[in-house]
Amino acid sequence: MTPFGQSLEKIRRDRGLKQFELADLIDIKASYVSVLERGHKGPPSKFIIRKIIEKLQLTEEEKQTLLHDAEISAYTFTIPYGISRSEFELLHQLKNELGSLNENQILIMKTVLSMRIERERA
Repeated sequence: MTPFGQSLEKIRRDRGLKQFELADLIDIKASYVSVLERGHKGPPSKFIIRKIIEKLQLTEEEKQTLLHDAEISAYTFTIPYGISRSEFELLHQLKNELGSLNENQILIMKTVLSMRIERERA
């Protein structure tokens, strides 16, 4: 399950809706709601996300969480132009390890990356 799928399911359940009811409300197929919630597809288009936000009258917090979770749930991303060979190597190594990283490894990587961000702010 993706972060987007988890958020969508929580929002839907919080409002007491079944998948087919949400689908009818935002004019999509119930099977599409199911695959989104299970994470079998990446997040939907911005148009569908806007419909979810509007039709379910999401709070600002719910809206920000859903948008953030849609962003981080994409199965593909574009590598920025001009990255170094070392960055390409790092991406390749990380790609090969995805799905097997433990929480400590993830925490270490996040800590190192945030150290760079903090240093740039200073």
